[in-house]
Amino acid sequence: MNLRIRRRRFGQIAIASAAATALGSFAKRTLAQTGPILYGVTVDSTGTNLIIQALNLATGNLLPTNIQRKLETNERISGFTSLPNGRFAIATGPATSLPGRGVGRRSRLISSSAQNLPEPQGLDANAAFESILNTTDNRLLSIVSLNQGTPPFRFANVDRQSGRVTYLSDIDLRPNRRYSNLSQSPKGNIYGTLLGPDGGPTLVQFDFANRSIVTGKAKIIPIAQLTYNKRPLFNDVASLALSPSNQLFALADPTYEGTNSLFSVNIQTGEMTFLRKFAVQKITFTR
Repeated sequence: MNLRIRRRRFGQIAIASAAATALGSFAKRTLAQTGPILYGVTVDSTGTNLIIQALNLATGNLLPTNIQRKLETNERISGFTSLPNGRFAIATGPATSLPGRGVGRRSRLISSSAQNLPEPQGLDANAAFESILNTTDNRLLSIVSLNQGTPPFRFANVDRQSGRVTYLSDIDLRPNRRYSNLSQSPKGNIYGTLLGPDGGPTLVQFDFANRSIVTGKAKIIPIAQLTYNKRPLFNDVASLALSPSNQLFALADPTYEGTNSLFSVNIQTGEMTFLRKFAVQKITFTR
């Protein structure tokens, strides 16, 4: 029986204008001009038009960019990662079905540029990308939910040329836990969150390098429970991102204000420190 894990309701924001109509080399140009930049993806007030925002962490300046991509009915943003050449990939999943309604279209990957990503191959109708990460060795890694965002979950590689989804057999995810929010350090360490039925989210490391001596499979190493103001979080964070200097950031709404905020995270202790409001649904850095 699938166990439904608590999920956040992501806030939406209305953006008055867009700075450009094509992203292209936007990421590279912004980075060159202002230094380290955090990128966020959201939708406009209609709930359909995708928008990427660039946040200068030093100055607080924001630059929204209309990428001319749309969500469809009953579709949600489920992942966000940077690709080579200043591009981004946005993962979507079917929104939770309602009585008498279908689950909408299948999960897909949307490119921020005119070069579209292929339709996923080998993904069941109810499966969805719950997080995506373009790794330091240029693989597109994903955590896939097998039933509309609820457990069980599996790791998979996604071929950006063919769209082929290949599930990984060398790591086992517990069937009654929610895994999400992939992020990678400059040194290659892959992090994410684990959310169980009896507690808040825990920061974990997915260690593919130092495997179990007994099983030969990758390890899932709990690091710390995520906390804010010394109290454990109840719901999962919306997204994690590691900066080029190895600072971990989280996007979350721990006080249920209806708008996400940006937090720095102490990787050793899991304590989150409020930085500013940031009304987006997912975040990432370019490499």
